Amino acid sequence: MQNSRGEIIRCRIRGRLKEEGKRLLVGDRVGFSLTEKGEEGVVEELLERKNSLHRPPVANVDQAVSVISTREPLLDLFLLDRIVVSAETAGLSIVICFNKVDLSGKDDWEEVAEAGAVYKKCGYEAFFTSAVTEQGLEELKELLKRKISVLAGPSGVGKSTLLNK
Repeated sequence: MQNSRGEIIRCRIRGRLKEEGKRLLVGDRVGFSLTEKGEEGVVEELLERKNSLHRPPVANVDQAVSVISTREPLLDLFLLDRIVVSAETAGLSIVICFNKVDLSGKDDWEEVAEAGAVYKKCGYEAFFTSAVTEQGLEELKELLKRKISVLAGPSGVGKSTLLNK
């Protein structure tokens, strides 16, 4: 936890919350009290969530950035649709990031560009990135500014690489 002065406070969950079956998620806002020594805290209450996702298990985010690879692993539009539906259900803004475009050949690029056009036509923000060539990274940075975002997508699509860039 972080207090109002920006100090990090290590907290434990009150047993009562566990007994009530309340599960804390990354991004939850909570009420806590300090122990007698003031060095640690105890989570007393879970404040109301504005939204939550089951996978990844997070709460109180503004937008979901769905990262999907154009190659390695291959483009999986079915999985992308599942992520979009999950984010829509939670009431999140959705950004679709087609990553690893540097690996796409001419034949692949047509399918990727067509998919991007379809999602844009449906009203979603969709763009193309490559951590290797840095294509689209500035656009991604702009989309992340002043928003709490969750990057969602299958293993190996480049979520961590994009964040590290």
